[in-house]
Amino acid sequence: MKRIKDTGNIVLKKRRYQIERVLILIAFPFSIDFAKCVFPFWYRHLIYWECTDDGDAFGKTWCSLTQNYNKDKIWKYCD
Repeated sequence: MKRIKDTGNIVLKKRRYQIERVLILIAFPFSIDFAKCVFPFWYRHLIYWECTDDGDAFGKTWCSLTQNYNKDKIWKYCD
């Protein structure tokens, strides 16, 4: 006979995460951005010490959220 592993704890954790996520969306219905720009960051072959508009089709300034944008591709628009 095969013994089936109890996954109840995993299901409970998943449900808790989903509930917490919904509560956060209810508490913060507007787009509140808590992510911080990381300086300096590396983009293409240059190191940037402030927000840049390089590579943005609309000319808006942006920054990387990690030190190596080339590898991670995580970014946001600057305020």
